[in-house]
Amino acid sequence: MTAGDLSQNEPAATEDALREEIARLNKIVQVLMDRAERSTSEQVTAYGVFQATIVLEDLVQRRTEELRRALDRNERITRTLRESEARFRGIAEQPLAGIAIWEQGRFTYVNTRFAETFGYSREEILAISPIETIHPGSRPLFAEHIRKCLAREPAPNLISYVGLKKDGTTTDIDLSSSRMELSDKVAIVHVVTDVTARRRAEREVLILNRRLAEQAIRDPLTSLYNRRYMEESIERELLRAERTDTSVSVIMCDIDDFKDINDRYGHQVGDSVLQTLGSLFKQRRRGSDIASRYGGEEFLLVFPDMPGERALEWAEEMRATIAGASIRAGGTTVAITASFGVAVYPAHGSTADEVISAADKAQYAAKEAGKNRVAYAGDAPATDKRL
Repeated sequence: MTAGDLSQNEPAATEDALREEIARLNKIVQVLMDRAERSTSEQVTAYGVFQATIVLEDLVQRRTEELRRALDRNERITRTLRESEARFRGIAEQPLAGIAIWEQGRFTYVNTRFAETFGYSREEILAISPIETIHPGSRPLFAEHIRKCLAREPAPNLISYVGLKKDGTTTDIDLSSSRMELSDKVAIVHVVTDVTARRRAEREVLILNRRLAEQAIRDPLTSLYNRRYMEESIERELLRAERTDTSVSVIMCDIDDFKDINDRYGHQVGDSVLQTLGSLFKQRRRGSDIASRYGGEEFLLVFPDMPGERALEWAEEMRATIAGASIRAGGTTVAITASFGVAVYPAHGSTADEVISAADKAQYAAKEAGKNRVAYAGDAPATDKRL
């Protein structure tokens, strides 16, 4: 059913009724005139003829007035329907949203915006099945939406689905539908909005926010976590260890004579040294371990649920790896070493600050003992762990 049909049915019915009434009135007039003629032929008195004429004129006048009022009503109804149709078309043809009327599995009306959303002309889209404008992955969702709408079941006011355009490309659609009864038929009015650009922008913003959030907790040079994130994370790990009655090992690492490297080779080489250590820490850690650049040439690593003996072994393996590495930067080959301090929660402290301080003191002891060493908190002096 089109919008034009809505404005034509009732006026047409009224006009038919008026025609029938006029025909009936003509028959009555003819009967009265026949009666008057018969009265004259039967030589009734002039008074009788006059009386019949008066009755006839009065009847004609009254019926004419009734017909005039009926025609006026019909004219007002027609004018109102035309105004309603004009308002409907003014709303339906606005360019902001696509509007379609769905009846018995077909589109019976679409505005220009609706057709353009899916890449069709209005004539083309009226000739195809609505299912052809929906991506196969979204068809079950759309079918359930229609079913609930027809059955008057509670349903979301707005659903989002993937539309299928004439050229085979997809588009993101927001759909709002409402049930409408037309005489003995049921129709659904669809209002669609193409939100492809908005969805793309939302995804880009989400990716950007994630990147910014990641940058906020990462050291830009080594891509390890920064000090702020480490301090927040170690607090959580200690609370978890307290609940589960497990240990947390903390290792502090400091590059030996890093200032001399910067002074001799320049900061570009120094940056390459820091990046190399960052890569080694990321490669050798477990998924649950937290490696951070704690400041300058210092690195702090947290190992949840790792006993001190295993942490010592890890630190020694890493010390040997660093000592055996040759770092090339700017045409220069640099050999470096590092000193490590190991501390364990809760053996060496009940708070994050206490455990970090214990690991830092152990690392300092390793440097005091000759550098390129691993020291365990509480050991005095630091044992020589070099291979």
